[in-house]
Amino acid sequence: MKTLRTIATIALAAFLVFGPLAAFAAGETVTVSTNSATYSGTNTVLVTGTVAPAPSAANTAAVITTRGP
Repeated sequence: MKTLRTIATIALAAFLVFGPLAAFAAGETVTVSTNSATYSGTNTVLVTGTVAPAPSAANTAAVITTRGP
């Protein structure tokens, strides 16, 4: 019985934490593209994209993380 109560408590906590986050993220679209499908050597990677709807706050930043060599 104690295990069931613990699982229910964890599920409720997860819902309360991640529910608003999922609702917020569902309303925005991020589109990203690059200038090539593959790269080698010292080729320049050009990344472009959009966020819709546009952020209303001034000086809003986007972070791009690359993985690999």
